[in-house]
Amino acid sequence: MKKICIIGAGSWGTALALTAHRAGQQVTLLPRRPEHSDILNKTRENQTYLPGIPLPSEIVISSDLTLLTDADIVLQVTPAQTISETCILVKEYLPPHAPWVICAKGIVRGVEGKEPQLLSEVTQEILPNPIAILSGPSFADEVGLNLPTAVTIASENEDIAKVVASSLRHTRFRCYVSDDPVGVQVAGAVKNVLAIACGIVRGRGFGNNATAALITRGLAEMRRLGLALGGKSDTFLGLSGVGDVTLTCSSEQSRNMRLGIALGKEGANVPKILKDSPSLAEGVPTVAAVLKLSQTLSIPMPLCDAVYAILYNHVSIEDVVEAILSRQSELEF
Repeated sequence: MKKICIIGAGSWGTALALTAHRAGQQVTLLPRRPEHSDILNKTRENQTYLPGIPLPSEIVISSDLTLLTDADIVLQVTPAQTISETCILVKEYLPPHAPWVICAKGIVRGVEGKEPQLLSEVTQEILPNPIAILSGPSFADEVGLNLPTAVTIASENEDIAKVVASSLRHTRFRCYVSDDPVGVQVAGAVKNVLAIACGIVRGRGFGNNATAALITRGLAEMRRLGLALGGKSDTFLGLSGVGDVTLTCSSEQSRNMRLGIALGKEGANVPKILKDSPSLAEGVPTVAAVLKLSQTLSIPMPLCDAVYAILYNHVSIEDVVEAILSRQSELEF
């Protein structure tokens, strides 16, 4: 039995706590806010983020970071944009041998003149721990309900990936191992941007043909960026690539998809739509980082450019679509 600590008690963090418990591990769930910890201990249910699924009494819930000191594996399930803050917060408590498993998806914007960074790059600047990535097609509520799910665990160190995978795997949660953390991270980040685009297509009523074309061309953009950063081509055909895009770009369970649908239906007032969203869709900050990175690397990503234009420059959807359709035809890949 391993001690697995999960930092962040949103829907995904709570679902992963349940997963680790089902895998027979000793589980500690660490909400970011003490008041959230108190509520979860009182109700034994995450009524805000994962309602209707009881939290077994064996799962320890606390905001006491000293509980990290004897962790065997730590799952980081806070939002991608807070990863630097999270790493700094826990550094003094973290055993340096414990794998740090990044479960958020995104690329963060560079600060102080830095280029955008993968979450693993941010982490490596702060923590000495071995790093792994957990990604793939996995809605938190379905994982929480113990419905069959398959994910990818990626690390440059195959032994670390295998340890993490074996510690989380059970009959309803299958973990595949990858040696391409770069490609897995790029896929997980870009798929959120593509989900916003697919939502816009659905909300605007552009039809299934347009959605299929968007997904296919979006995968080509994702692959181009991933290869330029050192990722492996096969990764984008796997769970963290095609698998996650298929899920996120086809279901309104995705926050990014729901945001896109709202934009497609009411796109004239982007600031109000973003303000009214109950929680920030990760694709919103990610698309700005992806755009800057693609420009630095001279990687054409017209669909990501289009989502950025709608979200940040408030260009009309019709103008964006016309610009994409009038582009000179490209090679398919």
